[in-house]
Amino acid sequence: MLEKLKPTIVLTSICLVVALLLSGINIFTAPEIAKRQNAAANEALLEVLPGGTGFEKLESLEQLAAFPAVTDVWRANEGYVFKTVTKGYANGFTLMIGIDNEGKIVNTKCISSNETYGLEGSLNGSYNNATVDTVGKIIAAGATPNSLTSAAYYDGVLAALQAYGTLKGEAVDTRTPEQIFADNLNVALGTEGKKFTRWFATESLSGVSAVYLTDSSEDGVVMLIGEALVGVKSGTAQLAVGAYDKTGATTAPTSDQRTAAEEAYAAYSASSLTEITIGVNGFKSNVLKVSKTDSGNYVIEMVTVGSYHTKGEHVYGGENTNIYFTVSITPDGRVIDVITTKQGESKNYGDACAKEYFYESIRGASREEILDLGFSTLVPEESDDYSVIIDQIPSTATGPAVIAGATFTTVYYQQALLDAFDVVIALEASN
Repeated sequence: MLEKLKPTIVLTSICLVVALLLSGINIFTAPEIAKRQNAAANEALLEVLPGGTGFEKLESLEQLAAFPAVTDVWRANEGYVFKTVTKGYANGFTLMIGIDNEGKIVNTKCISSNETYGLEGSLNGSYNNATVDTVGKIIAAGATPNSLTSAAYYDGVLAALQAYGTLKGEAVDTRTPEQIFADNLNVALGTEGKKFTRWFATESLSGVSAVYLTDSSEDGVVMLIGEALVGVKSGTAQLAVGAYDKTGATTAPTSDQRTAAEEAYAAYSASSLTEITIGVNGFKSNVLKVSKTDSGNYVIEMVTVGSYHTKGEHVYGGENTNIYFTVSITPDGRVIDVITTKQGESKNYGDACAKEYFYESIRGASREEILDLGFSTLVPEESDDYSVIIDQIPSTATGPAVIAGATFTTVYYQQALLDAFDVVIALEASN
């Protein structure tokens, strides 16, 4: 009996020894890691608040519970220093932010991060002189507009500015830019608490970036024109409000805003689709459905290969990883709009294909602009061997439908877009 149990006893003993060793290592290394982090923070105090005197670390941050990103605060005679921890491509994105007694940022510094591309350092000092009312997201040098590094830096800076106002006893608007935008959509229509969705545009709208709808056609719609939201009811422009205006103050639309909004409303209201039978046209199998508007635009539903990481390796294709999207294209070959309707891409990388900033990079693009990027040439012509795609989309890459670091998503999405353009070319040639 003992002989039978011996392997189990040995294995258990080994596990216990390893666990004890790891615990021992942690006991010795954890204080050292904390010591180094504290040393970096202390060293950064005078870097982000030069000339600061009388630094005192606040013992209680209970007053700042609304700002979980703020982990430490130092008060000085010349202002405050905030330590924030947010998440970019990875956890642990740590900033030190100095704010003077007038509420202006003096300097910022990233003291620790686990970012993929190491671009966070280019943002140090870029927010200097910003206040809670003027701060806006800055894109790191070499990064794409959808950079999670840039977003993490901004999140830390905004949290510090809002926390500063709270400490000074000011009424602080803690809404995110996204929440302000959503609130102002309601302001523009005179509604309250309504949820808006962006209309998938099947018509080119001159001067209007987007149309937003509620669940009721009786509410009207809101047009995004430049930095303004203009409410339109029964075809008539009503009110205008700054898209990110924290006060929500309304004005009458300008003459140009009124013209653009009402013309766009007419095009939006008149748009209708007729499905085209595609089975006999010889299109690729990734073309699922083709429709045409009365004005001659095409709306094409596509599917393309997706991928995700699991247990250290890539999985490609299949219902759970495929990317489904719909794209509208003008007869002369310009993308009007695009929306990803289903995808299972890798979190923080490939899933950018379902984000607004990704769509924005594609709107207005031509087939040539996507083809010229060269990423589509990585796709094997007649092969299921996806391992041949080994080139990584660099962090500095920009252009239509480019996701930095997400090679497979970028390549296959772009290839599917090219296939959609080919549908338009073929149908236009047959007219």
